[in-house]
Amino acid sequence: MRSKGAGSVFYDPRRGRCLATLEAGWTKRGTRRRVTRVAKSELEARQILAKLLREGAPLEGTTTTTVKSYIDKWLPRQADHLRPSAFMVTRSAANSWIVPAIGHRRLDKLNRATSGPSAR
Repeated sequence: MRSKGAGSVFYDPRRGRCLATLEAGWTKRGTRRRVTRVAKSELEARQILAKLLREGAPLEGTTTTTVKSYIDKWLPRQADHLRPSAFMVTRSAANSWIVPAIGHRRLDKLNRATSGPSAR
């Protein structure tokens, strides 16, 4: 079983090729962004997927957006979707823990290796 965010490799009979896909965040319109690469064989597709995971797939429209600026835009939208007490907890956690720890990092440079406590 694959872990969440590990991507996928599958055969596309219409193309007669294997595809490597990886979820790469959200577009400005709010739809999911999926990076897809075509390969001749399953082995080649797995190698492509491993390379995408190592490099971190680029997020569309986030070349200079930092975690803090994203949270500043995201939090007001959450106020409409969460109960008041849940929103207060979310806002508190974001401002007390996330922004001080990784708020200065750009979203396009963020990956599992740079977001942990040892990456400071």
